[in-house]
Amino acid sequence: MRIILEKYTTECPYLDNKTWAYSAFRTFAMAPAVYEYLIGSGWRRSGLIFYQNSCPGCSECRPIRINVEKFRPDRSQSRNIRRNSDIICSVRPFAHNHEEQELYNRYVIKRHEQKLSGADVYAELFADSPVQSMAIKYYLGPRLAAVGWMDIMPESISSIYLAYDPDFSSRGLGVFSILKQIELCRFLGKKSLHLGFHVKDSKKMCYKSKFKSAELLIDEQWSPIP
Repeated sequence: MRIILEKYTTECPYLDNKTWAYSAFRTFAMAPAVYEYLIGSGWRRSGLIFYQNSCPGCSECRPIRINVEKFRPDRSQSRNIRRNSDIICSVRPFAHNHEEQELYNRYVIKRHEQKLSGADVYAELFADSPVQSMAIKYYLGPRLAAVGWMDIMPESISSIYLAYDPDFSSRGLGVFSILKQIELCRFLGKKSLHLGFHVKDSKKMCYKSKFKSAELLIDEQWSPIP
């Protein structure tokens, strides 16, 4: 496997008036154990691209994971489970799916005000994977309410992205999806659930630290959030 590492800079997606700098490479295949090691060094993937932050003068982006063995839902999360008890979950491998693509398009247009044109973003991100990956589909009756994508590794699961039907915004499906992935980790005997990055002062990221037993990667060591 030939790796060509390149460096990029762009506007920070999490903090105002900040620059995002990162190193990245592209590959079509990677052993799950190798990716698990890379996550422990601050790497993430988006489609076929693997990247690691290297922002000058800033270290606010911290990889975050949930210690599955120690996790217990709080009252709010327990209510979320009860509120969504009518949802049926289905787990399947990565594959291009028009139902998923339509939901993803609706979600990013409504929630993030993105205009989809040109390249097929869904296919680029979720139709194929260089590692072992799965999708969880959440149904309310025959209707697809949400779909979450995740990578499966020897000792952990890495949550990639969740898209949900904007009509069901009040159900808290983002939280529900994480709770179901924790449940899947336990079923598969995995020790932790990776949630990407946590940024202390970003409203987009604050929900991740509300899960008890969450840990941050600091100086290459996983430590409980203070």
